[in-house]
Amino acid sequence: MLGVGKAHVLDRAHFPPEQQAQYDVFTAKCTRCHSMERPIAALVTGNTPLSNDPVNKRTLKVYVARMMRKAKSGIDKPGAKIIVNFMVYARALAIEP
Repeated sequence: MLGVGKAHVLDRAHFPPEQQAQYDVFTAKCTRCHSMERPIAALVTGNTPLSNDPVNKRTLKVYVARMMRKAKSGIDKPGAKIIVNFMVYARALAIEP
């Protein structure tokens, strides 16, 4: 992740090729309903923006399942799995020293 505060961005080029495809799904689906600021903030802080739950695989599954139910999201089950896996991977990068 690059930048500070609201200027945090995820740079696709910083991910390995197998993660870049997941990045593409993540950005395409997650920006249908909100800006990237919300999921990036969760990755950076380690807490979900609304409920303040910790960002981990279990809570991400719940969160993404909730997003699937939003009509505009376009997230299906395979897409949800990709998003969760990408966010778990990106969160691990965010906490590495």
